[in-house]
Amino acid sequence: IEAKAASLIGEVWKARAVRQLRRYQESRGAPELFDYNLACVGISGAAAAFGSFGAPEKAYAPWRLTPEAAADANQRYGIEPKGQAELLIGMLEPTVLLDIMRDFVVFEPENGRLVKKLPRYQQYRAVTGAMERMLGENDAEERGGVIWHTQGSGKSLTMLWLATKLRREPRLDNPTIVIVTDRTQLDRQISDTFRRCGFP
Repeated sequence: IEAKAASLIGEVWKARAVRQLRRYQESRGAPELFDYNLACVGISGAAAAFGSFGAPEKAYAPWRLTPEAAADANQRYGIEPKGQAELLIGMLEPTVLLDIMRDFVVFEPENGRLVKKLPRYQQYRAVTGAMERMLGENDAEERGGVIWHTQGSGKSLTMLWLATKLRREPRLDNPTIVIVTDRTQLDRQISDTFRRCGFP
C-alpha cells in the first residue's frame, strides 16, 4: 500500500502512488518483494485504488460495495464507507482477498509480456452472485439469470472466472460449461481469452 498526502488535488495522488509502486517493482526498488504480491494499493485521504503488479495507472480502479454491504458497514462502524473504507471492508476483507487469490488471478500474454489480471469489483460481484444463486436455490428455475456487461468491460474474463469457480466447486462435480454467442468475433474473443489465460 502506497499512501499519499490527503491534500493532493484530483487524481494527482493516484498518478504519484502508482509511479512510486512501479519504482518499488523495478530494479532500483525491491522487486523481489513483489514475487508473491497479489495486489498493489494506492491511498490518499479517503480515496483508494488497486491494481496488479506492473499495472499502468489507467488499470488501477476503486472497489465499491453493494448497497447492502455499505448499509451493514454503516451500521457496524457508524460511518458511510467511501473509497478507502470500501476497499478495506470489501476487497481487503480476508475471505474476499483469499477468494480473489484462489479463483480470480489470471496471467494473460499481451504485447510480448505476461500480464497479471485481477477482477474489478463488478466482475467479482457478478461471479460470486452467480455462484450463490446457482448453489443456493433449490428450484432449478431460480438458478438462472443475466449478467449485463457493456462493450470492453471484461465479459470474457468474467466468464473465465465464473467457469473456474464452477469447475472448482465440488458440489457441482466438474460440470460441463457451454458458452453460446451470437457473433463469430465474440466466439473467437472468448475462446482466445480462455486459451491465452491457460484454460483451454
